[in-house]
Amino acid sequence: MRAIDVESNECGMCSNCQSYNELFASQAASSQAIAIKEEERKSVLEALTRVKQNCPVCFDSACNGVQCLTAYDYCYKCLGWRHGDAKECLANNPPLGTPATMCPYCLVIYGDDIPYSGKLHHSIAGQCPYKERIKLILLHDTIDKRDNGASARLRITSCAKNNDLWFKYMHENLEAIEDIHLHEQANQLRL
Repeated sequence: MRAIDVESNECGMCSNCQSYNELFASQAASSQAIAIKEEERKSVLEALTRVKQNCPVCFDSACNGVQCLTAYDYCYKCLGWRHGDAKECLANNPPLGTPATMCPYCLVIYGDDIPYSGKLHHSIAGQCPYKERIKLILLHDTIDKRDNGASARLRITSCAKNNDLWFKYMHENLEAIEDIHLHEQANQLRL
């Protein structure tokens, strides 16, 4: 109606209002962001079922999530390049402020919607149902860092404080791992 110089209230329904109404545009963007966040969360929760059974990198049920990295010189705490004694690793200062919200061993966050989470399942090192497979996923993009565990420590502490951030990094790194597998399969087909 503005195009023909007629004043009217915004209905929020017509294409004109939906295109030019800042409030509507903001609500639509917010709704889309929430939908994406929920989809990522659902994807991660579905992946946790698979991760409990098999390592997401080597697909071996016997692998704890870091055994498949033994061919490389990785630190088992931060998954970065080994930097001498494990006590020197910045990610090795338990509990990293994590015991109340996250398992300090496997790095799963505690939540009602997360299977096998809670202190009951994660009170002893090496006894976590997910082994160290979640740590492998959560820290996947910090592998190969040569920063004495600083990147891993920052990731762990920030995710322990913000569950949405944990889901975001888990989702992104699960996709990155899947992309690596697809790339490897494509290379094998070329041979």
